Amino acid sequence: VALDVNAAFLAAASSLPVGLSAPREMTSAEVAAFNADPDTALRRRAGVYVAELPDLAGRLDARLPCPLTESGEWPAGPLPLHAPTLRYAREYGAAVVITAGAVSDECGPYLDPWQRRIVSAYLATLADAGITPDMDPAAYLAAYATLAERAPDAYAVLKAVKALVKAGIGRMRQDPGNPGVTDRATWRPDIRAEVIARTRTDLHRKMARTLALTGAAPLAVNHDAVMYASADPSPASVVPWTLDGAGVPGALR
Repeated sequence: VALDVNAAFLAAASSLPVGLSAPREMTSAEVAAFNADPDTALRRRAGVYVAELPDLAGRLDARLPCPLTESGEWPAGPLPLHAPTLRYAREYGAAVVITAGAVSDECGPYLDPWQRRIVSAYLATLADAGITPDMDPAAYLAAYATLAERAPDAYAVLKAVKALVKAGIGRMRQDPGNPGVTDRATWRPDIRAEVIARTRTDLHRKMARTLALTGAAPLAVNHDAVMYASADPSPASVVPWTLDGAGVPGALR
């Protein structure tokens, strides 16, 4: 059973602190202060750090992929990691040791107005097709499965909204070799990397919560999708449920 997280990159952009000023290299004193108190250094900040997390693997279930890398493999040594990844590691109490970093002195949720408008459009289009957040899970799955046939106009708009999100995030890191690309205000590979890092850790958190509640470990993971083994072809057979039949917050739903 494959579970595809709807609008994962859009959700990751919500309230995400990103650099509002140009990144700069950290001083040796700042590196020392970070290592002494990483939680304070990472709070509401954006940046990339050359980091090691020596005990994180021992704090995670071995059946889960590594949340530090796109491949899901554990690194052999230090590697560049963005702030959302390190904040996630600290949720497990893992030690974080950095040797260098590039940070922005001014940070804030720059993507929030864009994210809120896109979410509103996304939910309004689903509502036009008869799909609402308060639907019964079985009814939701049935309605979504026939969306293209029942409401072709809404289906086309939803595809356009998803393409807008992917393009909006993806074009922040177009090939810098193309003339004029790096001069555009929208060329922000640092913001793109922060969004991707948060998307990866958000999904990892949901997988970990699902594993803790159900014992189900993922067979394969993509950026916004997870595959599980199941005797039942319905995604509802994999996700955890409360006693009243609702999805469990923090897990895959």
